[in-house]
Order: sequence, then structure tokens, then C-alpha cells
Amino acid sequence: MPNPEHISNGIQELEQWLIDLIDHGLSNPQLNSDGYWQHISRHMNDAGLRGISYSLEHIQRLVSQQHENSNREVLDRLAELYSLVCAYQQFEKLPAVRQADLEQQFGFTTRQTDLKDEARYRDIWQVLDISEYAPNYVATQTVWLQGLHTHLYAYIQQSAVSRNYADTFDTNQCYHGDLSYYPSGWPLRALLNSKQRLNGRPVHLRDGLSIDDLFSLSSQAFAVQPWLKKFPITLGKVQLHYQDSQPNLIDQAGNRLPLVYFPGNMRYRLEKETIDVFGSYDGRRFVPLVAQHQDRLHPLGRK
Repeated sequence: MPNPEHISNGIQELEQWLIDLIDHGLSNPQLNSDGYWQHISRHMNDAGLRGISYSLEHIQRLVSQQHENSNREVLDRLAELYSLVCAYQQFEKLPAVRQADLEQQFGFTTRQTDLKDEARYRDIWQVLDISEYAPNYVATQTVWLQGLHTHLYAYIQQSAVSRNYADTFDTNQCYHGDLSYYPSGWPLRALLNSKQRLNGRPVHLRDGLSIDDLFSLSSQAFAVQPWLKKFPITLGKVQLHYQDSQPNLIDQAGNRLPLVYFPGNMRYRLEKETIDVFGSYDGRRFVPLVAQHQDRLHPLGRK
């Protein structure tokens, strides 16, 4: 963990920066200056708050989009940063799992050796989706898994220079192994130990739920992990419909769920077909990652 004094000073600076920003409002012309964001982002990185630095870079990209929806998300992200400040001020009073979630938001690294005492889940793990974010020479890969027998979801996240990841995964593959979760109020990030590839075993989406189920289950998750950004779920027997160019999923009860996007090349294959869709939900938006139609999987995620 970084120097506690540096962390405390960084949090104090972030709190004052947020107060000043709200006092001046989002119409402040400084918000359009790269230097304005780079200054605070660099200070957070120097304080050891790498996760906060990344969040500020993301908010800057939203500000540059300059439309109504991005302004709403900017306010949501700023409110989230302030909630992290308030949580840090009560850090010693928080339960251990909430402390772990807070440290993860700050970007502190949990060593894999620290997971040796965590529960292990032996299963056949299906690879549902692999995505990558590479804004510079350091790339971050996220691999979504689901246990064939435990039905648990998990994701493996690893970063590497020039995509030289320590572990390798392939889409539409299954692996046998023991999975350990990183401590969290709603565990999702994990490490897969003793991994063995099982060739020839098909991957299928399972446990398809309704949109009402999504809202009910995700509200439980957000109650115990308020900074959760990726709640995984498979929606079953839904149809893709467009309304004013906005893609939506509609379930059998007629409930409608707006999508962040849907790839155009898949629209004409899957529109109005009955499909299952796996994706992640952040409390406001659903990101579709893979669809299943007639036992065939169709990747949907932005790579």
C-alpha cells in the first residue's frame, strides 16, 4: 500500500478540488483545458491513488463529449468520487470487505499470495467474453467467466506492457480450475488457479433471467458494494428492438432495457429474434457482451 500520509494528503486535495469544481459548475471554461485535468490526475497518481487518477481521465473524456447524457454521467462520476472521499474519512469504522472495496477503487493492488486463505471454487469455467482496454503501451484485459456447476460469475483482470499477459485465455473455451475471489462486499474479481483447458467442450449461456430479476439482484449487489460498476447477468428469452435509433432489449413480460450500444452488423441478424444476452449493468446502463441465438454465440462487446 502507498504511503498513508501521501494518501491522506491526496484525499484532502481531491476533496477541495471537488468542492471548487461544484462551486464553479460544469460551465467553467477550465474544464475544457487538458492541463486542468492533468494537474489533478497527476497529483492523485503521485499520492498512490492510481484508481482515482484513471477515474479523472475518464471524466475528462466525458466532458469533452459535451452532450446532455455525458453531463449527467459526469455528475454521477463526480458524486462517486466524493463518496470515496467520505468513505475514506470513516475508513477505520468500515467493515473489512468495505475497506477492501475502497482500496480497490483507489487502485491498491492485492497480492495474489494474499488470496491463499480465501475460499476456492473448483469448477469448469466457461469464458463468456474477453475485452481489452489499451489507451497506451499498458493494456488491461478483462475475462468474464461463469462456473458450469456453481453458476458463479467472475472476471479475471490483468495488465501488461505490449499485451504480454501472465495468463492466457481463449474465447468460447472452458477451463477446469480452482477460482479464488478477491475480498469484496460482492466478490467478482478473481484468480483462476491450476487452470486446465478442456478442448471440444461447447460454451453456452445459462441461467437466463428477466429484466425485473436484473433490477432486483443488482440492487442487492449495489447495497453491499456501492462502487460496483459491472454487475454481470444473463438475460433470457429477450428480443432486440430499436426505438428512435436506441437499441433496447424487451423480455417476455414486456419490460424494456436500454442498451449502451448494439453492433450494427449484428442488428440485422438478431433484431426481433428471441435471444439470450450476457452483459454487465452499472445501475443505469446495460452493456451487452455476447448473445446466444439457436445455440450459437455472437460476440457483441467493444474490443
